[in-house]
Amino acid sequence: MLSQALARWQGGDFEHEYHETWPAFRARVARALAAKVARMQATGGDALVLTSGAVIATACAITMDLPDAGVFPLTLGLANVGVTRLAVDGDAPRVVTLNDFGWLEAQDPAAVTYR
Repeated sequence: MLSQALARWQGGDFEHEYHETWPAFRARVARALAAKVARMQATGGDALVLTSGAVIATACAITMDLPDAGVFPLTLGLANVGVTRLAVDGDAPRVVTLNDFGWLEAQDPAAVTYR
């Protein structure tokens, strides 16, 4: 059901039914990612961002230049509390790890969930 809901949101035919459209959400994630990258470049520091799987998948898709259709397959495969790392080299970030949850699995394999 989640994949159908995400496809409906992204499809654009029902934009009037959503508080935020898919294009607006994607643009908001892109702006936040660009702002975080700019701040990291300016300070030379690291950043920690805690957010939802949809934001993580969208940011990674933007970073990897994936089409919009590639976002939700990433979202649906993410485990809870996974760690995704982006590195900033030059002007653009790159994905270093996506959804590493080995630390949780080592603590309690039963705690790993995907939704």
